[in-house]
Amino acid sequence: MNLLNKIKRKWKYFKSRWKFLRVLNSPFKPLKLHWYFGNIERGVPYFFPRKMIKSKNKPGYYQFKYLKYFGFNWCSLGYKTKWSPTDYRFEWSPMFSLVIFGKQLHITVLPKINPSDTRGKTYTGELSSLYIDEYWQAWLVYHYHTDLKLSKKERLKQCKELHPAVWEGANGKINCYDYILKEKYLR
Repeated sequence: MNLLNKIKRKWKYFKSRWKFLRVLNSPFKPLKLHWYFGNIERGVPYFFPRKMIKSKNKPGYYQFKYLKYFGFNWCSLGYKTKWSPTDYRFEWSPMFSLVIFGKQLHITVLPKINPSDTRGKTYTGELSSLYIDEYWQAWLVYHYHTDLKLSKKERLKQCKELHPAVWEGANGKINCYDYILKEKYLR
């Protein structure tokens, strides 16, 4: 493989990892950063920060080693499809981890939603994870499965048909679009 093809492949991979930033130019609420600094406690996304090194016991193999002194890990938006192309399951938010001398700086990119804002209704249980899940799942449907030739409002209407995001709770129905969309798209 020549150098130009390698560069093209790396550029394509790099662009796909940062695709989640397109949410900033959509009807969905903007993003915020959640910061953590302290002992190495946060996974990226599931395992503690680690690196791959050549195995000493098996030549030609690699093994993982946890970072203790210095290293950088990151992952993009994690999701999968389940039963149909529009049936997305949110796995993890984009995150970055920097380990310096046994301490970890961990930054998670989250939607800027306020789960305590229940629009005058009272709900029990933890709603924030529901809103984060629905935010990313609805955005994925909006991004990949709506007609790009339409306006944002028409695409949003199409998105709501493909992904309703309405949950039946103990105190009534919860329409997650009321919490994950920018104010001007709620009308």
